[in-house]
Amino acid sequence: MNLERLSWDDLKFALALARHPTMNAAAGALLVHQSTVSRRIHALEDALGVKLFTIAEAGIVMTEAGRAVARRAERIEALTADLETDIEASRTEDRQAVRISAVSTFITGFLNAHAVAFLNKNPHIRLDFVGEERNVVLERGEADIAIRHARPSSGAARIRKLADLALGIYAAPHLLDEHKQLRADAPWVGFSRPLDYLPEQQWIDANVPAKNVAVTVATGATYLDAITRGVGAGIIGCMLGDARPSLVRVAPGKPIMHRESWLMVLDDTRKRPAVRSVITWLTEICREHAAILLSETPPPLILRAGAEPQ
Repeated sequence: MNLERLSWDDLKFALALARHPTMNAAAGALLVHQSTVSRRIHALEDALGVKLFTIAEAGIVMTEAGRAVARRAERIEALTADLETDIEASRTEDRQAVRISAVSTFITGFLNAHAVAFLNKNPHIRLDFVGEERNVVLERGEADIAIRHARPSSGAARIRKLADLALGIYAAPHLLDEHKQLRADAPWVGFSRPLDYLPEQQWIDANVPAKNVAVTVATGATYLDAITRGVGAGIIGCMLGDARPSLVRVAPGKPIMHRESWLMVLDDTRKRPAVRSVITWLTEICREHAAILLSETPPPLILRAGAEPQ
């Protein structure tokens, strides 16, 4: 037995294989190739001088020695997480960064509006907002917290529903007719790849003539900006549209669809005090402002003569 060659990095591979008893599944959890898992397991067995896993008809089976190693590896994992938490809590000279990934319009249209109050109460925390349309991979450390507008269907993260979001049709006043309805020939703004899978675009595909889609964009922020500037009509969150005096929520007036907002965080990340504080804050502001996020009633329609989008 050569314990000098043993490290926590080696034990992580044994723990992953114990939790995901196929090479492919363990490799996926560790974000490495399965040949790397096999090589590191064999190296660990050589260092310990025992077999940790055997191959059977049912797949990979742990030996008694393998189960013992996995139990102790779990303890080391927990101790490492506790140590990281203690070190973070002791850093009083620096703000503790919490990286939050969300679509850019949710950050600019909602989170930024409530950030000042949170930071005043938590001067030791830095909110690291990352506005992006893609789904980040928490297991790769791309973010501490991810907010998605569809329920995640896979992954190791814990999930929590934050809010229900209402979406409606919005347009600049010059795109309306004398009855304050959207003109039949009004241009629309749509989504291009990689966002053409969104429910908003599916609704446009089903309800708007293709000839009316004048512009397509690939980011949520660009989409909102184009609608706000009067380039065309579009489907946006009522929270965003109602806050813009240059836009009108048009027929049918009430929201035409709803989406859900979900919070995702890994177990180890959730143990950090700063992350827990941010999760509590996100949960509270979504609950307190649920009526705005789920706006059912459009604001009064006020049209100024010759009004143009700002």
